[in-house]
Amino acid sequence: MGHVICLANCSEQSGKTSTAVNFSASLAVLEKKTLLVDCDPEGKASDHLLKDKDSVAFGLVDVLTGLVSARSAISRTHLEYLDVISTGEGLETAESILSMNSEKDKILSIIIRKFKEDYDYIVFDTPSDQGFLTRSAILAGDSLMIPSGHEAGQTEGIFETMAYSGSLRPSSKNPLKLSGILFMGCCELTGAEAFQSDARIRDMKKAFFPVTVPMIPPGGNPWDPACLKDMKSMYSEAFLDLCFEFLYREKK
Repeated sequence: MGHVICLANCSEQSGKTSTAVNFSASLAVLEKKTLLVDCDPEGKASDHLLKDKDSVAFGLVDVLTGLVSARSAISRTHLEYLDVISTGEGLETAESILSMNSEKDKILSIIIRKFKEDYDYIVFDTPSDQGFLTRSAILAGDSLMIPSGHEAGQTEGIFETMAYSGSLRPSSKNPLKLSGILFMGCCELTGAEAFQSDARIRDMKKAFFPVTVPMIPPGGNPWDPACLKDMKSMYSEAFLDLCFEFLYREKK
């Protein structure tokens, strides 16, 4: 049965999309059948993973609004074990189109259930807000991964995201498991200023991934899957290590 991971952070520039791309690609390198669902209207994750984006006819907006079946929106990537459902044209309009549907927040959950037999992992990239698309992804997820900047002052998004997900998925009703908090832009956990300076963050130490993601190499693009560029780079190795840690935690 496939496991659904929601990547979310209510703050911008948290490294969420680069994590979604590289985490998904690294799972695929480890031969885990993976589906990335791009719930962010900006569409950067799917744009950088699609094998031929000009040939993509349908996306998530078409599935949510009932235009096509979910399987019609699946596209191939350059990695054998990784598929994508892209945003489609006008994903930001999906909520208004579904405004009369009182169950609209549950549509994504229903769609994703159909893929749990086909994929080992399903990964959601989400917008940096608390709107319809983020809400739908949190409700559809089995676990939550929160990427965050490593500097002091960048921690509020972690608490906002946890509070928001908790309000949608109370612990007494099908709780959303916290997979972990991932610090971006530093070479080791002790280099995360946010961890050093915020007592609330220090109290959550058990939730930290011991793996951190370094700065992107000069000239690199954070939304390109690093494993396709240079498997031996520190950036690529960090995401592979993240996958190993995630898989280890999942077994516990």
